[in-house]
Amino acid sequence: TGVYTIKLHVSLAGLCADSTTATIKVYPGFFPDYSTLPPFCKGEPVSFRDQTVANYGTVNNWRWDFGDGAATGDTSKVRLPTYTYNTAGDYTVTLVSGSSLGCSDTISKQITIKETPVLTKPAQFPNDTLICIIDTLQLKTNAPGNFVWSPNYMISSLGAASPLVSPDVPTKYYATYTDTSGCKTIDSVTVNVKSFVTVSAGRDTTICRTDAISINTISDGLYFSWNPSTYLSSDTAMRPI
Repeated sequence: TGVYTIKLHVSLAGLCADSTTATIKVYPGFFPDYSTLPPFCKGEPVSFRDQTVANYGTVNNWRWDFGDGAATGDTSKVRLPTYTYNTAGDYTVTLVSGSSLGCSDTISKQITIKETPVLTKPAQFPNDTLICIIDTLQLKTNAPGNFVWSPNYMISSLGAASPLVSPDVPTKYYATYTDTSGCKTIDSVTVNVKSFVTVSAGRDTTICRTDAISINTISDGLYFSWNPSTYLSSDTAMRPI
């Protein structure tokens, strides 16, 4: 480490001698590095943290390239930038950092951006449903992660995965779901409230033997049980054939 003056002496067969000097500054110990903070999700801002170490001088300039070929503004010159990827995939992020003494070096790392999570119905998130006005219903979910519900109306817990609800008017409940990777999505379930359930199987009718007809049931019910079940395509469908 230090500042050195070097000298070069030249001559032509011992004649026409001349010399020149130059300064060399030696500052060893410059280590570029950075870290990233989750969530690593499509549409969510990813935070980048410079961790460059300089044994001499101070780190005072940065040039980031976030490796997003689909964008034109995927660069930054601040120390602690954020960047949002709009497409899932693997990206190579490059940092060129420099110090007040002129040292500079480059480091590249790969980051994987995940898709927005999808809650399947009814396996992981309930379908729209209905209850009688005095009933209580459990909104059952089955997805690894966290749920936050709204609105705070006739619900047992806003942070429970499968809360109990007992609204007295039709209510749409929204759930903000965060998976184990920190990626988020929002889904909703409408709980209709009825004083009673109505059902109409349609008018009596006549068909020829071997013909088929669809029973045009009109109802606000959710579950059905037909009797007798003979000749029906399904004894639990709303509109069997």
